[in-house]
Amino acid sequence: MTAMRRGGQWRWPELAADAVLALVLLGFGLLATGLAGDNQPGSRPVDAASRALIAVAALALLVRRRAPVATLVVGAVATSTYLLIGYPYGPILLTFLIAVYTVAVRLPVRPAALATGGAFVLLLAHVFFGRGPAPGWTGVLPASAWVVVPFAVGVVVRVSRETAARTRAETARNRAEQARRQADEERLRIAQEVHDVVGHGLAAISMQAEIALHLLPKRPEQAEVALTAISRTSREALDELRVTLGAVRRGAEREPVPGLARLPALRDRLAGAGLAVEVRVTGESRELPAAVDLAAYRVAVAELLVEVGALADVASTRARQVLIDERLREPALAAVLDATPQGLIGARETLLLEMARYQPNDRTSAGDLSALVRIYLLSRIDVLWWQDAPTFVTDDQVNGSAELVDLEWLRRRDLLRFRYQEQPATMLGRAARGLRRRLRPDATPHTAGLLFRRARREVVALLNEIGREFTALAPPATPPLWVTSLVRSAEHQYRLRRLGYAAMLPSGHCLGYSVDVELAWFERFGARDTLAQLLLSRQEAGELNVIDEGQAWHLCLAPTARRRLRRAYEAEMGV
Repeated sequence: MTAMRRGGQWRWPELAADAVLALVLLGFGLLATGLAGDNQPGSRPVDAASRALIAVAALALLVRRRAPVATLVVGAVATSTYLLIGYPYGPILLTFLIAVYTVAVRLPVRPAALATGGAFVLLLAHVFFGRGPAPGWTGVLPASAWVVVPFAVGVVVRVSRETAARTRAETARNRAEQARRQADEERLRIAQEVHDVVGHGLAAISMQAEIALHLLPKRPEQAEVALTAISRTSREALDELRVTLGAVRRGAEREPVPGLARLPALRDRLAGAGLAVEVRVTGESRELPAAVDLAAYRVAVAELLVEVGALADVASTRARQVLIDERLREPALAAVLDATPQGLIGARETLLLEMARYQPNDRTSAGDLSALVRIYLLSRIDVLWWQDAPTFVTDDQVNGSAELVDLEWLRRRDLLRFRYQEQPATMLGRAARGLRRRLRPDATPHTAGLLFRRARREVVALLNEIGREFTALAPPATPPLWVTSLVRSAEHQYRLRRLGYAAMLPSGHCLGYSVDVELAWFERFGARDTLAQLLLSRQEAGELNVIDEGQAWHLCLAPTARRRLRRAYEAEMGV
């Protein structure tokens, strides 16, 4: 049984921890109450009724996270009845203490104080009306200590947690604001350099044009040299200006990525320059999927990876820097990178920085420099597609977003065609998972699991479609599609980076439109190639961007498929 911490539900490790706590207190209460009674002359002997009340108070802790008030009511009634009958003071008071603490730590102060006050009144009843030796007014202070102390501790813990959450959210906001401010400063600096770029280019062109005009009547052959220099200088100046302005265009309105649909416009520009250009169209002209326009980008990335791999062992980073600087300016790569929020220059600098910081480790999906470059460059397609979508900055935004649905709710109703596992939330949960992996090492993929068991509706529909197709095509006895990662917050993405993972920013995961699916594990079932072909076919259809990250493959939903998948989700869920 698994569930979220929030929204009135729990995770199974929390339920296991509460069960252990309840059973320990139950056993301790049954064994130690009799010993406590031996030291309290005049108290009623321990019998079956007292043991039943101890069991009720202890077992009520099983639901203390989901129903803290009900747990406190049951514990208070059982404890007060126990003491009114005259049984000895004993371990049953520990269950009452924990119930008060739970109410204080999980509810706002006012309702927690009201519930605790009612429990205190019930507890005071035995001070004046108990069958045993009633302590009277002298027992009020000790009785209040069993209420005030755990309530104060619970309130302090709750306030500390809320303060820590606000601090994390404020830190994330400050980090984002600082990044925006630095980007604005960088764009301003680049804009100031535009004057130098344009001025230098135009001055050189003007000088060479004057030389050409002077030489044309007397020495035409020398004029040709000057005109050639004008052509070369203007071309270089325009290229440099286009690259420089790429970063400034971050906040501007962007045109679509250049593709085959814009071929007529290219022909008109070349014809206007005096070049004879002929465009031939064979067959019926039709709109091509977006994946066809991005195919050249993916091919260029693949070619670049070959060269990066050849330079991976070079001690100096200069050769790689020159290679990246030259190849990213090629039209197939520059067209996509320039259309992302960072622009071409920002993407280039970020990639070079990632390569400089790269350290191989067992956690990262980037096994070498080539893998790092592949993951970064192909993930820019995600950013290009969803650059206007809002980012989930903090963990609380992910858990509280109405755009995301709870996968556990869908799983319990058999509405999912894929599997996942959650990250253990406690030491007990992590120990249990470690034991299961030792006993059955190949039963599930070796992944950390989902921190957030939530997803966009469109992503759920996509995974259900892929899951059905995979089940139909895979060999018999192949397990269902396995998801290793869904939505993340930018706050969590930074945590992953600090741990050594290749967690890029910005990321489609932080927008809710990306997902990682297991591939390597299906090799043992002879189904890996089937799943890979299924994913690549959807990429060719323009519905996905697929990145091979080794053990798992990264998928990002294309905006053009969002509406269809939203309707598919609503139809499947009966909305």
